[in-house]
Amino acid sequence: GRDALYAIGQGGVSFAPGKSNEHQDSELFFASLNYQNSEVRLHWSEQGFGDYFGLSSSLAEPGDDIRRDNTYWYVDGSQLLTLSDQADLRLSGGYQFFRGDFNNIMVQPPGYSLTIPPIPFFGFPGMSVVYPDGILASTHYEEERYDAGATFTYRGDHHTLLAGAEYSRVEDTESTGSINLDLLNPNPLFAILPLPDIREYPGAVSSLIEGQVREIISGYLQDEYVLHDRVTVTAGARYDRYSDVKDSVNPRLAVVYELSEHNTLKAQ
Repeated sequence: GRDALYAIGQGGVSFAPGKSNEHQDSELFFASLNYQNSEVRLHWSEQGFGDYFGLSSSLAEPGDDIRRDNTYWYVDGSQLLTLSDQADLRLSGGYQFFRGDFNNIMVQPPGYSLTIPPIPFFGFPGMSVVYPDGILASTHYEEERYDAGATFTYRGDHHTLLAGAEYSRVEDTESTGSINLDLLNPNPLFAILPLPDIREYPGAVSSLIEGQVREIISGYLQDEYVLHDRVTVTAGARYDRYSDVKDSVNPRLAVVYELSEHNTLKAQ
C-alpha cells in the first residue's frame, strides 16, 4: 500500500508499495544462584529490529538490516537475616544497564523536498529544499540504575507487620543524536538545509538530556491482621519522594473474606 509520502504529493520518491523491514534478532541469558538465605541473579538480553515502516511512516529502502538495537542487563542480590523466630530482615541491592541505538534510520527518502511558504511580515520570500540523500538520523542512549532496599517482617499471633525502605538512582549517562541537517546553524531557517554526511549533536540538541539524574526514596508500612479464621484486614501506606516530581503518599486498606476453600471475597 501507500505510505505517508503519498498524502503530501511526494509518492514519486516513495519506496511504497513495498516490503517493510520487520527483521528481528534476540539473545537472552539468565542465571540465578541460591545458597541458604542468599540469592544472586544475572540477566542479559540483546534485541535487534528492522525499521518497519520508517521513523516518519515513510517506507524505507528494501532490506533486512538491523536498524534498532537494545542491550539490557542487570545483576541483583538479596540476603535474608533471621533476627528471631518471629522476625527477619531482608537486604537487597542491584545494578541495571540499558543501551538503545537507532542506526541510520531513514526519516525521509532520497529526493524528498520541503517547501516553506512566504512570510510577508518578516519579509521572507519562501524557499524549497531538496534532500538528495534523504534525511537520515541516528540516536544513542545509555542509562544506569542503582537500587538498594531493606524489608523488616514481624509475625505475631494475629499480626504480620511489614516495614521497609528503598532507594533508587537512575542516570542518563550518555545520549547523542545524529542527522544530516545543520541543526546548530544560527539561522533557524538554514538549520533544515541538508549536509553531505551525518553530524553528531550533543544530547541537549538532540532532545535527549544527557546527565539527567532521578533519585527515588521510598518507605512503606503494612499490617496484616487476622480478625477471624476467615477474615483478614490489611492496612498500610507507602511514601515516595522523587527528586524531579512531586512526592506521593499511597494508603491501602483491604478486607479479605474467605467464603470457602476455593472462593474469596475481597474489598479495598
